[in-house]
Formats: sequence, structure tokens, C-alpha cells
Amino acid sequence: MTATDLAIGHDGRVLIEGIDLDLRPSELVALIGNNGTGKSTLLDTLAGLRSPMRGHVTTEGRDVRALSPRDRARRIAQVLTVRPRSGLLTVSALVALGRHPWTDALGRESEGDRKAVRDALASVDGISLADRAVATLSDGELQKVMIARALAQDTPILLLDEPTAHLDITNRAMVFALLRRVATQRHKAIVCATHDLQHALALADRILLLRRDGGPWLGDPRMAVREGVIAAAFDGPDAHFDPATGAFRVFRNDGPPLTGGGPG
Repeated sequence: MTATDLAIGHDGRVLIEGIDLDLRPSELVALIGNNGTGKSTLLDTLAGLRSPMRGHVTTEGRDVRALSPRDRARRIAQVLTVRPRSGLLTVSALVALGRHPWTDALGRESEGDRKAVRDALASVDGISLADRAVATLSDGELQKVMIARALAQDTPILLLDEPTAHLDITNRAMVFALLRRVATQRHKAIVCATHDLQHALALADRILLLRRDGGPWLGDPRMAVREGVIAAAFDGPDAHFDPATGAFRVFRNDGPPLTGGGPG
């Protein structure tokens, strides 16, 4: 996927412009920025669900907006933070929904489709969850299952919007380690919007930082730390990014600074 001179926004208002992004197989790109800078809007634009205000997005040389919904679904999978209305669905049935772009007109599943579901669950260490009701899953388990559904969709591109929201620190680490493994082992191009800055800096190949002032910044996470890009974007009166530790120092009025793990 390639985004060229992209300007994104909504209701006639540009949020950010000048975005150039060339997604590569086996790469995890962390999309970061303060609230309101356009992370979700950018993901929707990359997915072809929203028209860019300028520029264009292509996949395999074709404009994503010109693709049929079925063709887009064969190229791009999304994982959102909204808990699905699953009713009485089992985990296997939910993951199997990812096969719909590939099934026949009647939605019949082949043995190849069923194998894709099993392989997707195995990729997220979710085989033991296969017969569970989705409604009984914890937040961490559900996030693994939603990633499995996207993997079953068998697309070269995977877009995730804050997959670690509402998760404890152990499950945040699990999700990011899982995305790193999926990118490497299944050769996916992954863009993950996140506020989990510490894991993004540790595990992403590149970061795309959206800034209200200064436009987008794309590059190596270590360079962003060394050049002060992270501190400039996120420092405030109550917190300061420490490049030596890769963590934030959070200040309080009644004592010395406390060390925290990052915004969000």
C-alpha cells in the first residue's frame, strides 16, 4: 500500500496533510499522536472507507476507493476496539466471518476456509478458545480472537485501531508481541494506531507520528527518541519523556517525579 501527499480530515476540515507512506510486507508501523490528530481518520482513509481530502491511497497499484467492497476486503483487514455484538456466536464462528470475502455466493465454507480459521487461531495461541462463547471472553482473549478473525481474512494488509485500549499491562505486551510475530512470520504489512508508546517504541519497525504542529513524522523509533521528536510531541507540564529510559517521568506537586510507562 502506498499513500502519496495525503491530506485527511472530515466535515471539510483538514486534520493533517503531507502524509507519505509506503507499507512493506513483514513490517509493523505504529501510528501515534495525541488525541484529535487524526489517527482513526487516517486508518479509515487507508482502508478506503473515507475519501482523502487530497492525494491518494493505492494497493497493488489500484486506488483503494475504486475497488469493490469484496476486493478491498481481500486486501485490507481491520481490527477495531468496539466489542462485537456476538450474540451466541462461538469463537470459531466469529473468526470464520473473516472468510466471507473468499466464500461463494451462498457463503458456504470449504475445507480450505475451515483450515484458514484453525491456522488463524493457532497463530494467536487461541485454539483452546475455539468452542467458547464470545460473550465469555476476557478483554485480552477477545483481542486475540479479533486479530485471528483478521488473519483468517488472509489479507496482505492489517490495520488496527488502538488494540490495547482497556487492556492491562500484561495483555498490552501480549498484543504487541503478537503483532510483531504476525508481521514477521506471516509477512503482513501492519499499521497499529496506539497510545501505548512504550511498546510501540520497543517493537515497531517504524513509527508514523501525527502532530498538530509540524505535520507527520515517519521513521525509526530510535531516531525519534534520539532527535527529541517524541519529547516534543508528548511533553507537558505534568510529564516529561526521558530518552535514556524510554519512559515518561510524571510530576506531582508534593514530591519528586514518579516514573510512568507512557501516555495511555
